Amino acid sequence: MIVSLRPKPETAAPAPVPAPTPEPVKKRPSRGISILVALVILVALGYGLYYFWPFGGGSDPVDAAAQSEQAAQAAAEMETKEAVESVGKLIALPEGEQPTVATVSDPMKLKDQAFFAKAQTGDKVLIYTKAKKAYLYRPSKDLLIEVAPITTDIQ
Repeated sequence: MIVSLRPKPETAAPAPVPAPTPEPVKKRPSRGISILVALVILVALGYGLYYFWPFGGGSDPVDAAAQSEQAAQAAAEMETKEAVESVGKLIALPEGEQPTVATVSDPMKLKDQAFFAKAQTGDKVLIYTKAKKAYLYRPSKDLLIEVAPITTDIQ
């Protein structure tokens, strides 16, 4: 007979397994809300790019006005330079003075003044206030139409 010195394991009942607790079901946002959020993000991104990107459409209105004023001034200076060069080829102009240049837009309003009797639309008037002379120039024909002294009431 064989005798074992080992204690006999007790057979214990298996531990009860707790019942699984149901996890809360996570609801996914509806497809419409996802599209709406994506659309809002795209609009915000587009706004940011349009107004804050360099040289974008949202430039400062004051800067835009200053730039257009500078462009107009540059164009006027170029017009004055071209008129002085053209008239200077036809007659000696006063030196040391920059003339005021005007363009005749409605000769009918000026017909009562002898200087403008032969004026046409598009003619240039160069006025030298220090030299007290005025020149009527027709660029289309490269012709000097009239030269006259001017008088000013300003002392």
